Amino acid sequence: MEANPAHIVDHLCFAELGRRARTSDDPRAARHYQAIWLLAQSKPLAEVAATTGFVQRWLEQLAKRYNQFGPDALGDRRRRKGTAPDFCPLIFWTSCRVRLAGPPPDGGPWSKPTIAAWMTAELGLVSVYPQRAWEALQAIGCSIQAPRARNPAAAGPETQTTFKKLAATLAEEEARHPGRPVALFCTDEHRVDLKPITRRVWPPRGRRPIEPGRHRYEWLYVTAFAAPASGERHWYVGNGVSKPLSGPSGAVRP
Repeated sequence: MEANPAHIVDHLCFAELGRRARTSDDPRAARHYQAIWLLAQSKPLAEVAATTGFVQRWLEQLAKRYNQFGPDALGDRRRRKGTAPDFCPLIFWTSCRVRLAGPPPDGGPWSKPTIAAWMTAELGLVSVYPQRAWEALQAIGCSIQAPRARNPAAAGPETQTTFKKLAATLAEEEARHPGRPVALFCTDEHRVDLKPITRRVWPPRGRRPIEPGRHRYEWLYVTAFAAPASGERHWYVGNGVSKPLSGPSGAVRP
């Protein structure tokens, strides 16, 4: 036996229900308006269920909700409509990006617990889960990376530029030692040592962090000198690279 059609209160006219069913921007609300529109035509529940894909029990609840509260009861009524909560105002992300550009209060690297503690104080909350700190890092465009180690006593940009002027340096050496052959050698060294572990941090994407550090261990250097023009090569093994090294011919090579 076919179920009786549900009674629909005329909060909206028949034509308005049909228009909202066709033009609503919310797909969920459009289906609800379609169901109420069909029920308002006194169509049986089974026929409306076959048309909309809703079960008859849900159609009865939907009709009861519409009759009691009107059109505002239709559509997605879930809290935040299934989206993640946004507990931070938009201006907070700007201050977060500026603050994370500097060191944390303890002077170490930023971590999720330290960021969560800063967010707690900044927002005036009782506590903030570390997961929220991860969301903050993602929101301001940070990614997890391992810092590139650099000795604090390494040569600066000006010193590096001076070393790149090889042609001028070679001409100066030839003028300083007239009558003696001057050759240009390239050198590199390999250091065998024990390196400490570097923790990963959260910098902005595309910006590799720098972690000051100096390896204070005993090591050996294998140094190689090669002349690009002739292919002549010399190898040395030593415990440092700052002292003069004597070549096979007795000449002192820096």
